[in-house]
Amino acid sequence: MLENLKNHEAGLKKQYGDAVNLDARTQLHENYSTNKKNWFHWVFEQIDIPNNARLLEVGACDGKLWSKNLSDIPTNWNIYVSDQSQGMIDKAQENLMASKDRFHFNVFNANSIPYADNYF
Repeated sequence: MLENLKNHEAGLKKQYGDAVNLDARTQLHENYSTNKKNWFHWVFEQIDIPNNARLLEVGACDGKLWSKNLSDIPTNWNIYVSDQSQGMIDKAQENLMASKDRFHFNVFNANSIPYADNYF
C-alpha cells in the first residue's frame, strides 16, 4: 500500500511538476473542442461571489481560470492562487504577470492549507 502511494505521488510530481503537459492538453481542447463556449469562461460564469471577496483557489495549476477572465474579475476581489507544484505557480505568475499585483501566489498541499478557518 505504501509503495503504491509513493508511486502515485511520484507520478503526480512527474505529470504536474510544471505546466508543460497541462499546456499541451489545454491547447488540444482549445483547438479541437466542439463546444462553442471556452471552458474557463463557462466556469467563471458559474461563480457567484460578492464584491470585496477573499478567494482561495486550491489546485489552480497555471492560473488560466483567472488569466482568461481577467477583464471580468472585480478589482476588489482578493484572490489567492495556490497549487502544490512550484512549477504550476511559476506558470500562473507568468500567465497573470500583467495583473500580478491583484493576486497572491502560494505553494502548498490541499491537505495542509496554511490559513485560519473562515479566512476565505
